[in-house]
Amino acid sequence: MVRALYTAWTGLRNEEKRMDVVTNNMANADTTGYKKIEVTSESFASHLAVKINDEEIGPDRMQGIGGLNPGVKIGETYFDKADDDKINIVVPTGNFGNILAAYFAKEMGLPVNKLICASNKNKVLTDFITTGTYDRNREFFTTSSPSMDILISSNLERLLYLLCGRNSDTINEWFSALNKDGKYTEPDITLTEMIVRKSKEMMEKNPRLPETTATGITTTFIPGLKRWNPEFKDDYQF
Repeated sequence: MVRALYTAWTGLRNEEKRMDVVTNNMANADTTGYKKIEVTSESFASHLAVKINDEEIGPDRMQGIGGLNPGVKIGETYFDKADDDKINIVVPTGNFGNILAAYFAKEMGLPVNKLICASNKNKVLTDFITTGTYDRNREFFTTSSPSMDILISSNLERLLYLLCGRNSDTINEWFSALNKDGKYTEPDITLTEMIVRKSKEMMEKNPRLPETTATGITTTFIPGLKRWNPEFKDDYQF
């Protein structure tokens, strides 16, 4: 009798949770940007239901409690998302660790539209991305966000290793220069070559992207970078 009541009770708790989710979805039906939540249900693992008087619990000794289902539980709660609904990930970073993890997640299939690396006054990463030169020979600022107060981003090396085709010789050359001179520069490349390279990379990651669209994006964005734009204004000064 107790076992039957337990099975029924877990089922009711499961349905209570499902109703909470449905109610929340209905209440936010008109909320801009709200993503519908779904839940799944799954049975308790069978090995959790064993005879109370078993002296030894092992794979060969595990048995169900009579013929009753051991109950149900909420297995997973997740957001309903369209296949083409991508997210932007913004990471305040100094050592490039969390945003590198986000990059790996994107490469593994997480639907990411854009990775945004946010910096504070110690903006060595921002300058590297916009100029192609990593230069730690600068004033160091102590701010209210100490985890971002870093002039040598150790995890950046891992990303560069992947982006340069896993060429360890290139990485050794760059970081030897960083240790010796305090800076290194991505090999010289013309504006046209950069536009062609980035357009190709965009189309490889999104095969459905037309070449004209990819080229349009790169020709609009890249010429404005500090590396090719002498009138570039640093909006990150504060």
